Amino acid sequence: MKSKSLKYIALIVFGILLIKNYFPFGDYCKGFIQGLQLILFGGIFVLLFSILTVVNLFQVFKKRAKFDIVPMLIFILFSMSLIFLMELDHKKFWVKSTWKGSIQFEDRPQSGMLFLYKNNTFEATHNYADFSCTYVGDYEIKQDTLLLIRETIITDTDSLFANVYVFNTNKTKLIPILQTEFKIIEEDLSK
Repeated sequence: MKSKSLKYIALIVFGILLIKNYFPFGDYCKGFIQGLQLILFGGIFVLLFSILTVVNLFQVFKKRAKFDIVPMLIFILFSMSLIFLMELDHKKFWVKSTWKGSIQFEDRPQSGMLFLYKNNTFEATHNYADFSCTYVGDYEIKQDTLLLIRETIITDTDSLFANVYVFNTNKTKLIPILQTEFKIIEEDLSK
């Protein structure tokens, strides 16, 4: 009994390590390292499942034991969770986005995305050529002024995002208060 629960725990631990980078909670970065982690933990997860299944089938045919379906259920649960989370692409499915905008640079391989959510939280994503980092915080809108309530947003995003913006009249652009230093964020209508 102890060895069975140890097998289940090992499979669950590698399943959690496989999907943990895809949960959109707090600040996170994604890039090459996360791809390597997916390959490493995914490979160990599939290898461990395969070994447990072969041993289980051997016991079924040689010793007439019952087939242990628990590893199969654990494998299906984590595989479906991984597919679901990868399809979301780090998006928050539990809260509705109210505004989405993007910043594009012509002379640098960088860009940014700003998501405002209904629960007064925001995500500011700084995209580099080979990875991206997302920073989370709260926001307030007073009349036509957007205030990102995160003191370190300027330094965290290498001055890509400012703390205070003003919406234009039709709310399609966010214009930074300090126009000389920061770029305008244009509304992104794509899904």
